[in-house]
Amino acid sequence: VVGGIGDHLRMDYTAVGDTTNLAARLQSLAQPGTVLVSESTARLLEGTVELEALEPAYVKGKAELVQAYRVLRAAAERGEQGALGGAALTPFVGRERELSIVEELRDQAARGEGQIVGITGEAGAGKSRLIHELRKRWWDSGFAYLAGRCLSYGSGLPYHPLIHLLRNAWRIAETDPPAAVVDKVRAGLRQVGLDDEETLALLLRLLGGGNGQDRLADLSAQALKARTFAALRRVLLGLGRGRLLIVELEDLQWIDETSEDFLALFIEDLARAQVLLVATYRSGYRPRWLDRSYAAQISMRNLTPQESRVVIETVLHRQGDLPDELIEAVLGKAGGNPFFLEELTKTLAEHGDSWSGATVPDTVQGVLMARIDRLPEEHKRLLQTASVLGRELSPDLLGALWEQPGSLPPLLADLKRWEFLYEALSEQGSTYLFKHALTQDVVYQSLLTARRQSLHAAAAQAIEALYRDRLEEAYEALVYHYPKSGDAAQAIHYLSLFAEKAARGYAHTEAARALREALALSAGLPEAERDRRTVEITLQLAESLLPLAHIRETLELFQQHREPAERLGDPALLGRFYFWLAHTYSYLGQQQEAIRTAHLAIAAARETGDEATEGKACYVLSRDGFWSGRFAEGLQYSLDAARLLEQSGGWWWQGQAYWVAGFNCFALGEFDAAFDAMARANTIWETLQDPRLDPS
Repeated sequence: VVGGIGDHLRMDYTAVGDTTNLAARLQSLAQPGTVLVSESTARLLEGTVELEALEPAYVKGKAELVQAYRVLRAAAERGEQGALGGAALTPFVGRERELSIVEELRDQAARGEGQIVGITGEAGAGKSRLIHELRKRWWDSGFAYLAGRCLSYGSGLPYHPLIHLLRNAWRIAETDPPAAVVDKVRAGLRQVGLDDEETLALLLRLLGGGNGQDRLADLSAQALKARTFAALRRVLLGLGRGRLLIVELEDLQWIDETSEDFLALFIEDLARAQVLLVATYRSGYRPRWLDRSYAAQISMRNLTPQESRVVIETVLHRQGDLPDELIEAVLGKAGGNPFFLEELTKTLAEHGDSWSGATVPDTVQGVLMARIDRLPEEHKRLLQTASVLGRELSPDLLGALWEQPGSLPPLLADLKRWEFLYEALSEQGSTYLFKHALTQDVVYQSLLTARRQSLHAAAAQAIEALYRDRLEEAYEALVYHYPKSGDAAQAIHYLSLFAEKAARGYAHTEAARALREALALSAGLPEAERDRRTVEITLQLAESLLPLAHIRETLELFQQHREPAERLGDPALLGRFYFWLAHTYSYLGQQQEAIRTAHLAIAAARETGDEATEGKACYVLSRDGFWSGRFAEGLQYSLDAARLLEQSGGWWWQGQAYWVAGFNCFALGEFDAAFDAMARANTIWETLQDPRLDPS
């Protein structure tokens, strides 16, 4: 992140954040003349350079040991067979149609009817894997095979994929001295019958031999380009030498303009040549040659859920195991993209059994961010805004957040065309969805904290306006946005309302989860209201922890917040607080503490005339009277509780009081009274389960 430092008299800019901090620490560890990289960078460099692991070290600003690696040298150029590498590959599934199409085109090319096939798809769709499988099938078939690739930083480097192709063909390493390059190029030209000095000079100009350049000095730039094109064309066609020549070029979306010009010229000669040109490129790139009669394009579809499961199961066979719900989460997030399926499964299998604690792997994040970063600025900003709303979003809500709603339709149309978003139509109108849940995750993470908070706040306010007359329907959305907006007070307000709604539907797990979040947020409230809100949330949380039988958690919760409750000194809250504490002590068999805090609850409740709390505290004492053998005392507290709870409408608790009264009566030998009390309890509880009846 780059930000300004200084004041209006002198303003400089600097990079800040964990990335720059770690880079500075690595720099301090590095010896002169060496290059160090971090662990995450080392993972991304696998197969590109040779690395040496150093001893993990503590560095300033990091609590944990930092693993650094020394870069030794560029890795040896991998042959075509090893291009996908050392790593074990997952089963090749779901691409039978694509394989058969390319092999049919290969047969046509072998008959002298040259063919071009473009393989297109999003990053990770399996284009390179398809090429790898084709290469394996063709390797020992007697074909001439040339492989080159474009690099993400190579669009400004003339001839880059062609240089790569020739270096592969003639085994020229980056570290070869000029004399060795000259020898290898000369030997390669002899193989194709082109042992003339001008062709040698033209190719050495590209490949770095530095020999014979003076014979090219008098050529104009236009003539030099034309002769270089002619030399490259003769060399490529000559490498076939009367047999099928397969030319493979990967990642054409990064091709430089000069190479693209050469390719357009080279393709003119293919219709009657024994050449199959196989090119891969990402969705959105359109080759110039696509309208040729001898050109075809294959779009890599997403894998089906069944095919995706085969990929996941293979990774898990090597990495570990995952529960079904996490496998379903991987399927949902990866959207049938083979690369995403593998990387997400590896991450979860290696780093934990919970999706909530896992982050998008660096490998996937880099692939997605590279594509997002190439968007025009306004489209990127819209995508970031949309990411705050979740994977699925409504145009109305997005329009409420966008500064210029009138510009929204064409921008959305572009994002649909580029397959970042899909539009789903229904009777209720249209909604937009991110093509991948992962895309939404990565775009969202690219937002700076301040911008993210302001967008969540704006989204919450827009939802409040849109649902003004039916706000309860929007609680779920509001408890998503307000906690992320930095507005703790509003977040707590809606989390409490959401929990109340959930508890009414007996969804106490969800209610408790929301209230725990509210409790964590209450620590950030101003001191004047912090204690009150903390105690109120604690009391509400107890109502959901009881039916979940989380008794030990309830005790810990009330012990933790007893001090702020007593410091607040509000008898209305203290009475309820002491009751729950007494009730919990009683359940856990701590009778003395239960009795003492129940009497505190009664005293506080009488100060404010809170008959419901007084009645519930009496119920606790009645239950402890039974367990401790003080049956007459327990019965009296039961009857007091039933009377107070009837007056205050605490029906469920009144049923509890009658039930305990029945036990105390049994213990006293008053069997008719016992049966009567228990019958009353059952009647109350049955009535509460029938919404047509009024318990009173």
